[in-house]
Amino acid sequence: MQLNKFTDITLLLKSLKAKKPSFQRTSHQDSGTEYFNFLDQANLLLNKEYQNYNQFKLVSYQEKLRSTDVEELLLEAYKKYYLRIDKISSLVFDQLKSYLPF
Repeated sequence: MQLNKFTDITLLLKSLKAKKPSFQRTSHQDSGTEYFNFLDQANLLLNKEYQNYNQFKLVSYQEKLRSTDVEELLLEAYKKYYLRIDKISSLVFDQLKSYLPF
């Protein structure tokens, strides 16, 4: 029987049902928190570099969301915010006001 990644994750979660991951550091020898180690053991980490852990990049595997999806959603959000008539007029007004001597 061929198992997909979601089925593998489900089986792993069921096997670890009694041991829930937490955000507490377990010891000084570990590379991260229990949650980080849990994701690492489950092969769900896409990136282990600390500088890439922010709201703009996915660092763990998501079944229905890819890294490119996040970038597209972020770009769409920026467009909706900065291309509003109120925002554009405010930016233009601020630029014009900066040239006038008061």
